[in-house]
Amino acid sequence: MIVTGGHLERPVDVVWEGGEVTQLAGDAVKSENTHGSGCTFSSAIAAQLALGLQLREAAILAKAYVTKAIEKSYSVGKGHGPLNHFYRFYQEPPTRGVHEVPQHGLHPAAEPAAH
Repeated sequence: MIVTGGHLERPVDVVWEGGEVTQLAGDAVKSENTHGSGCTFSSAIAAQLALGLQLREAAILAKAYVTKAIEKSYSVGKGHGPLNHFYRFYQEPPTRGVHEVPQHGLHPAAEPAAH
């Protein structure tokens, strides 16, 4: 089960799986273009579950995808605009041999190294 907290000042989603609770914190994105974010989140989770991931990992990837889709959104007409579901198609491919580490704070490699 997942309880989302996207409406909070610091968005935290809570994942409960097999008696274990995990909090997935993220950075708030200042955008009015959030129309469809809940449906996109649930669809992204379903897609990851269909690929065989566990709920926690599926939620982490879905949250990162939705966050980036909101960051790259655009205004259309009046009111809350849609997410940019296709933001990845408009990115320059990374230089050969360069691998981007997710900067959403949900991936262990995105955490600062402890000294």
